[in-house]
Order: sequence, then structure tokens, then C-alpha cells
Amino acid sequence: FPFTYLGAPIYKGRRLSSLFDGLVAKMRDLLGHWSTKMLSFGGKRVLARHVLSSLPMYLLQVLSPPKAVITRLGIICNSFLWDCRGEKRLHWAAWEKLCFPTDEGGLGFRSFKDMARAFAAKLWWHFRSGDSIWAEFMHAKYSNGCHPLAASSVRPSHTWRRLEAIRSLVEPNIRWCVGEGLVDFWKDRWALNEPLEDVVDGAEQPHFLVSEFLTNEGWDEVRLGQWLPDSVITVIKDVPFDVSQKDRLVWLPSTSGLFTVKSAWEVLRQ
Repeated sequence: FPFTYLGAPIYKGRRLSSLFDGLVAKMRDLLGHWSTKMLSFGGKRVLARHVLSSLPMYLLQVLSPPKAVITRLGIICNSFLWDCRGEKRLHWAAWEKLCFPTDEGGLGFRSFKDMARAFAAKLWWHFRSGDSIWAEFMHAKYSNGCHPLAASSVRPSHTWRRLEAIRSLVEPNIRWCVGEGLVDFWKDRWALNEPLEDVVDGAEQPHFLVSEFLTNEGWDEVRLGQWLPDSVITVIKDVPFDVSQKDRLVWLPSTSGLFTVKSAWEVLRQ
């Protein structure tokens, strides 16, 4: 250790900045082949946006680099924009101020920090979907017997720490379409914009699945009445379900309901 596998560093122990030296060197080597004296500022902007800043994206999906590495990547891109012929010139704006859409006063770049968070949100989405071997493994290791939002570990892996850091930001943008009802009755968002545990105060909240409140004729209003106020029951009665289908995650920021990194970036950068 460390060694590189499928383009990503495999390491043991702390996540050191030196693990990403290869990425930094690759970006700097690329600049050595570009003649900045022949490029206008607009040409530099296109190269920086579509070529230079896209190089770290693959690695950002796999790992979340230390802040020092994120800063170095931004410095490289900003220096390419403002410097000329290898000579340092005045940087009229910091890299962070350029990482906004053009209609908000930026140059259309995306902050490496925000993209790393968007990719972490994608990981959480796959984890919550539970439709892969990786998700099944993570559930068995970290959230076996408890809700994913409450899961913790004494010695978590880097991946789990990354999920823990992003889950409180991602979860409010997730809704469940009820199918067979294997959804947490109190903690998941399936009926209202907030979990039912936040809506119903002062009541005992034992663990239930939504399926326990379903009957062949519809919702079990009698049992719902034992735990929820009438105003909430009225809303739940209008929630459709199909027990022949699996429960489905819906990503609210996307018009299709499917997760996209672009929509996650829009949410997390605000």
C-alpha cells in the first residue's frame, strides 16, 4: 500500500494528500502542452471548463480528496485562466467566485468541493435504493437493525464517513412511492414533506413498516387512528400504493424523479 487500481489509489490508514499527487501532476503536465500565448481568455475558459476541470471528476466519484488537494486543483485552474506565457499576473477573481452559473455572475465552472459532495449524494442514493451488492453489504455492515439515518460505527471506513457527512443534506430531497410497504413508518418520508416522527410529537413511536397499515381494501384507518391525528390520516388516505410493486425512491429536484448529479449539484451548492 498504496497502489493504483482502475485509476484510483487503494490505501490503508489515513487519506493523505500525497495519494493524489498523480492527479495534480497530470493536470500540470497537460498545461505544459497548451500554448497560452495563442489563446484568448475565452479560449482558456473553454479549455479549463471542458478539459482541465473535468480530469478530477472520475476520482471525485470514488474518493473525497482532502481540502488541501481540492484547493490545489482550484489554484491550477485559476492560474491557467489568469496567467500568461508562464508569467504570473493578477488574478481578478478567486476560483470559488468563478464557480457559479454565468447568470449568477460566475463563469460556469463547478467547484471541485461541490462536485465531490454531489458524487457523495449519488452514493447515498444508491445506498438507500439497496439494489446492488454494494448497497446490501453496506446495509449489513452499518445499518443492520436500525434506520440508515441513525446508523453509526465505532471504526467506520472512509466511504461510510463520506455517507454520514452527506446524508442529512440528501435525505430531505428523497421521497418514497409506496409499493409493498417495506418503508419505515416513522422515519422515512413517504406521506408528508417531513418524517411522521417530526410531525407527531409526544407520542410513543415503536418501529413499524408502512405495510403494517395496509389492508386488501386500502389503508387501515382504525390502526392509523391509534398513532396519528386525524389531519395526518386524511393525507395518508390519499397516498396511493401497489403491494405488487417494490417501493420506489423519488429524487425531488429532478423532473423525472431519478437521481442526477447535475440536480444534486444544484441543491448542494446553495
